Amino acid sequence: TTLLRYASAWMKPSALCALRQASRDHAAALQPPEVSSALLEQLKSHLPIRREVAFFHLEKLARQAAGPAIAAVMASLEDDSQELRKWALESLRDMAEPGEAWAIKAIVRDGGPLWSGNTSVAKKAMEVLATIAADSGNAHAIAALASKLSDGRFSCRAGLTIARIAEGAPSIDRAAIQAVLAQLQASSRRAQTNALLALGYVGRSDDASTLQDVVQELSAKAKDDDEEVRQKAVAALERVSGPFSECDCPKWRLNSSDTTGAADKKMHGAAKFAMLNWHSDR
Repeated sequence: TTLLRYASAWMKPSALCALRQASRDHAAALQPPEVSSALLEQLKSHLPIRREVAFFHLEKLARQAAGPAIAAVMASLEDDSQELRKWALESLRDMAEPGEAWAIKAIVRDGGPLWSGNTSVAKKAMEVLATIAADSGNAHAIAALASKLSDGRFSCRAGLTIARIAEGAPSIDRAAIQAVLAQLQASSRRAQTNALLALGYVGRSDDASTLQDVVQELSAKAKDDDEEVRQKAVAALERVSGPFSECDCPKWRLNSSDTTGAADKKMHGAAKFAMLNWHSDR
């Protein structure tokens, strides 16, 4: 029993619940801890310090798959304290398996932290989404982030986050791709360029019809009057369709040195996103 508890200490709540169901012995040995009503009441205190102390106690219980504690941690996503909301987001990231719908919905739902008027909380929500949404549960996350592309405060970060999610996802839902495509019609040039950046990653699709829509939209933007829009569109086309030859460049009104896709392909993982993050902060 002691060995089982030690091994399970590294598991996330969903894995713990599955282990409990494996046998009666496991169920008996891994019973979730009780959550006292006094601790839950302390989380509602008008004193921030009392709420914070209660939160960290509840977080430990939540990691052991105690249902009331998990619910209390999730309720803290709506707390008045900025730091408590950010801690709750970090706890959510640590507890959730990649792609778990309940965790993604807790962030992107109406009134959730992604839509917070507090910029710091909203940025933390994007950071957490990049970790937990890179799986089959990416559609809701990408669709929600796409709407942030037109918000000047978050446009670059939203584009980067979409790219990170898409980079780690085995497939991208059609609805998510369409949500990003819609932002190409935004009045803001920044929104368009960040949507083009994201499309280079989300535009990959096994569905011929969806891929055709993406290529058509990107091809149209590759002829845009704005040079930066053209460059981003050509780079996205290269990622989606493969690199272009020298003879293609005049068609897009670009020199071969202006296309960014080839340079992009030489960077991978953290280096590529570090570059994108550098641009997003400027």
